[in-house]
Amino acid sequence: MITTLIAIVFTLVPVVGVPTLSYSRVRNNEIRKMPRLALYLSAVFSQWILTVPALGVVFVITRKVFVKGFAAVPLSLTIEWGSGIAVAALLALSLVI
Repeated sequence: MITTLIAIVFTLVPVVGVPTLSYSRVRNNEIRKMPRLALYLSAVFSQWILTVPALGVVFVITRKVFVKGFAAVPLSLTIEWGSGIAVAALLALSLVI
């Protein structure tokens, strides 16, 4: 139960929290005056700080996956996930545009 809750939090933070914070800070004058390279390096460093604990959570939660090995996934489930990712990407793109 607790591991599932941690997994949900680590999923929501990068998917919802990071873009929300980025959008709220985009009009900040201090950030606009920063050199682009420093800004990009800061963003990459921040993403790696989020990625390392998230990978740890994934490995702790998915031990059952490594024990069971690979399994066949139904085509309908693959299409559902692919469609969901495509719709999310289009929505994100429409927000940017």
